[in-house]
Amino acid sequence: MRLTLRSAYFWFCLSTFIAVDALIIPQNHVSKRNTILLKRDDDDDDDDNETLDSDNFKVNYEQIPGLSKITDSKSIPEMYAGHIPLFGWDTEDKKVPEDFGYFFWRFHDKSLPWDDDDDDDNDDNNEGTLIFWLNGGPGCSSMDGALVESGPLRIDDKGNAYLNQNSWASRADMVFVDQPAGTGFSAIKKGSNENTIPLDDNLEDVALHFCQFLINYFKAFPQDINKKIILAGESYAGQYIPHIATVILNYEQHPELQENMPHFNLAALLIGNGWIDPVTQSLAYLPFAIDNNLVNQDTPGFNNLLKTHEDCQKKINTKNENDDEQFSIPECDNIINQLISVTKTRDDDNNEQCLNVYNYELKDSMPACGMNWPADVSYVAQFFGDKNVRDALNINEEWAAENWIECRKDVMNHMSNKGSKPSIEFLPGLLERGLNVVLFNGDKDLICNNRGITDMIKSMKWGDQLGFSDNAENYDWIFRQQTKRDTDVAAGYVVYDRNLTFISVYNASHMVPHDKPVISTGIVDIILDNVLLESIGKRQVLVSSEKPYNEDFFDEDDADDDEDDHENEEPEKIKQGDDNDEEKDDDSQRYYYYYYYDKDEDYDEDDDDAMLRLDDYDSHRAIIFTSFFVILFIGVIAIRTLDRWWPKVSSQFGGAYSRLDNNPNKTVTWADEANPQMNFELGDMNADEDFEIDDTDEEFDQENLEENESDSNSDVSELDIGEGSTSPEHVGEQQVLRSP
Repeated sequence: MRLTLRSAYFWFCLSTFIAVDALIIPQNHVSKRNTILLKRDDDDDDDDNETLDSDNFKVNYEQIPGLSKITDSKSIPEMYAGHIPLFGWDTEDKKVPEDFGYFFWRFHDKSLPWDDDDDDDNDDNNEGTLIFWLNGGPGCSSMDGALVESGPLRIDDKGNAYLNQNSWASRADMVFVDQPAGTGFSAIKKGSNENTIPLDDNLEDVALHFCQFLINYFKAFPQDINKKIILAGESYAGQYIPHIATVILNYEQHPELQENMPHFNLAALLIGNGWIDPVTQSLAYLPFAIDNNLVNQDTPGFNNLLKTHEDCQKKINTKNENDDEQFSIPECDNIINQLISVTKTRDDDNNEQCLNVYNYELKDSMPACGMNWPADVSYVAQFFGDKNVRDALNINEEWAAENWIECRKDVMNHMSNKGSKPSIEFLPGLLERGLNVVLFNGDKDLICNNRGITDMIKSMKWGDQLGFSDNAENYDWIFRQQTKRDTDVAAGYVVYDRNLTFISVYNASHMVPHDKPVISTGIVDIILDNVLLESIGKRQVLVSSEKPYNEDFFDEDDADDDEDDHENEEPEKIKQGDDNDEEKDDDSQRYYYYYYYDKDEDYDEDDDDAMLRLDDYDSHRAIIFTSFFVILFIGVIAIRTLDRWWPKVSSQFGGAYSRLDNNPNKTVTWADEANPQMNFELGDMNADEDFEIDDTDEEFDQENLEENESDSNSDVSELDIGEGSTSPEHVGEQQVLRSP
């Protein structure tokens, strides 16, 4: 009896505690799209905040040629630009200006569903997403990204700015940063300070200095501190970004950051056509060229090309981890040069033509081979040559470089990376810590091609598994024009597993947002879960559109109309010519709307109301816990009392009762309630149909989409190599520049 009473009361108390705990402790839903929160005690320097007031960085758009002619000012994004100094960066004895800093250009689209009013005292309640964009090189300016790729402005051939209606800034705030030191307008003009700026020679310093930039950036723009932060970029940024993320997550190991790194949510890394694993990606050049019919065994010079590939493999097999040649192996760089050599042709004027290494379907003149592409880059140089533009962007005329150069050779040459590890060695750890990593690739790029990335993923181990597992989620990806419900265009395919997403973009180059501005916004929609998921037979399809599928942009009336339409017609096929006459119920096509933005006014609380609500919650929790322990104390007293008096009481009424009296063969009490017919076998509750992905289907009518893609695939074969080319490297001259 004593054992029974104690056991019963023990299990009663335990179950009560668990139930109470479940009721009073908030259970946050954790999706596969995780965020990582950095925490420290805020201790901002008031003097620094005065210097770094965001008002000092405001851009007067009326000074920018082209924008002053736009009558609808609401369509022009809010802009901030200028130089932000690196926190704690010692400029003494280096002949570097005291106010030296990284040049940045920040954009906020006024149509976004979060407030960006810098004068709002309630900064802590700001929400939204902020993307920091970095171009590669190393040494290439991120103004490429701002004005040629994902930014909200484009430049015409007259040097005038116009709006890019398909910018990533329509999905998130964006900040384009010229880094590392010496890049773009983060370079010092020639003169007394020439060659005195300390250029970074390894990726650890690059990452550390960018974090020092972030510290002061968030002092200037505290309204951004609570937004989801995405580090994005392309090409050699595939080295920058994982190194930066690693330093951010391990900031306590760096004295320069330990007491100063602010709170922020690092939500994801977004890398386009990234140079991440030099070894694996170098060995993918020849297989990729063969797969895409650029060369074959009958190509003149193929044997020499094959030997170069073998030399690369031999060098990789003999090198060790301590070799300085972890990032650039001459024997492997020769492969791309040999490819260019054996695929040379001549145009109508008998001029040598070569493959554009950034889009192998295009040609360029020798020895540029893509360095003259895209033509927009020359327009950007003309744009920044306007003094009004430089004044509007708060560019420091005392020390900043006089001329904008797309890619600076001295930065690339100085980046020796001796002792640094390639970023492929950091990716598994970042994924295992719950950070989402998205790798997107244009499938027409040669220099950082699809084959190299997929081979890299296959050989990468994270979460105790090699590559994508059998449980990986596979989706076809289509672009749908909401104004024309029946217009679907194959955009690419998506694979997700264990925090890693790979996106292949059809018919896109090294610079995906440049070639496919409309479609590329879907990449941001995918990472923010603002896409539509349709199930069509065995096919899982992600759908993106001109506007994200969320409650702020999705019209409920249109949704109701669509539901009525779908009740009376079969689920839409993706133009596969599949004549399936089976009847399909309403579940044959399922819609999932991923809402990211929350505009429910009931949640718009000020700080005081929020604190009162939290105080009430804490009081309620304390009362429940106190009551629980009071009940527990009373129960203990009751058990001790029963232990003492039960023998006397039970003796008055006969012997103690036992289940074994009725059936002496029983040895366990739970068998009293057991049903002899009960079947304890567990069926297959997770059976799933085989999934078959089609990543080659491109039979869609693209006419409607191409109306939105303005002059993205200009024929670079018509371009001449002018003097003063902004690109420092010629692929045909044994040195490979990874990115504009």
